Amino acid sequence: MTGDGRSYLCVDSVTKLFDGTAAVQDFELEIAAGEFVSLLGPSGCGKTTLLRIVAGLEFPDTGRILLDGRDITATPAHKRPVNMVFQRVTLFPHLNVFDNIAFGLRLRRTSAAETRTRVGDALDLVRLPGFAERAVRTLSGGQAQRVALARAIVNRPKVLLFDEPLSALDLQIRRELQQELKDIHRELQGTFVYVTHDQEEAMSMSDRVVVMRGGVIVQVGDPVELYRSPTSLFVASFVGSPNVWPGTVAAVEDRRVVVAVGDRRLEASPPTAPVRPGDRVALVLRSEVLTLSDGVPDDAAPSLCAVEGTVADVRFVGAVVSYRIDLGDRRLTVSRSSQTEILAEGTRVTVAWNPRDALLLSADEERTP
Repeated sequence: MTGDGRSYLCVDSVTKLFDGTAAVQDFELEIAAGEFVSLLGPSGCGKTTLLRIVAGLEFPDTGRILLDGRDITATPAHKRPVNMVFQRVTLFPHLNVFDNIAFGLRLRRTSAAETRTRVGDALDLVRLPGFAERAVRTLSGGQAQRVALARAIVNRPKVLLFDEPLSALDLQIRRELQQELKDIHRELQGTFVYVTHDQEEAMSMSDRVVVMRGGVIVQVGDPVELYRSPTSLFVASFVGSPNVWPGTVAAVEDRRVVVAVGDRRLEASPPTAPVRPGDRVALVLRSEVLTLSDGVPDDAAPSLCAVEGTVADVRFVGAVVSYRIDLGDRRLTVSRSSQTEILAEGTRVTVAWNPRDALLLSADEERTP
């Protein structure tokens, strides 16, 4: 990457070592102005290290960081036009909400009138009008995180960085704040870089998702692309928790691949990369593409793949019922609308799917995050 102005935030060949081990290695990423990008991956994959390098809290061993065409690699954190919202809320307990948010403005000697206006605007943006005089100790976890976000916004940084800011909150509050962050991003039209290990959070909020593993990028794409067209078994497994069946290519035809999975012969659409008979592959079946019905396979639908099994477990999770189906030699997870009849454990069922909905990926890799 050259940082020639085509990207707003450019991470150019960045490597960071800790005790001789690379936390991030030869990392390259370009982010456009106004983009919401999430860094997604398991713990220890280098997400937070990269965020801290962009923030100026760590410095790379090699490579550089460019922002709006300017090299800021050696610029200390307090001089970068970047603000960070942390997982743990770090408000000043002896200051009220107004003074917490105004802290950075006062360091910059912003006038009292402008400070009042900007703090008020920030509180409105994070849905906390009227909270200016509140003591920090009286705030709930969600309110405190909103105040931390207002404090980051009020200085009008060029880039806002988020290090798993919602992970400590209850599920309902977390989902509310996810939507509010999307709304704030839309209103500010700012550049957001967000770190998370929660694939649902990343997929629901981001313009693009960067999937990381072992300090490197595995795949970058918009949420739909990552979910529907993963390029590796690791990404398919991490983004969506699918059913994965290892197998061997038995035959390759123009519009289908026959895969031997145990004693079964199952069909899938040809993958992007060519495969040959004998190749080790994995058949990936998203739980929502599977249909579930009582009884034996429907002979009237010969184009579908179908297997018989028994309902081993039923989990009701609101809008969806998740079934675990025992096939004898393996198990499948099937998601179904809770508006349909809920099947009891022990029910004999048929699981069917269209071969075009089955992903076929190379099995010659470790998929465990």
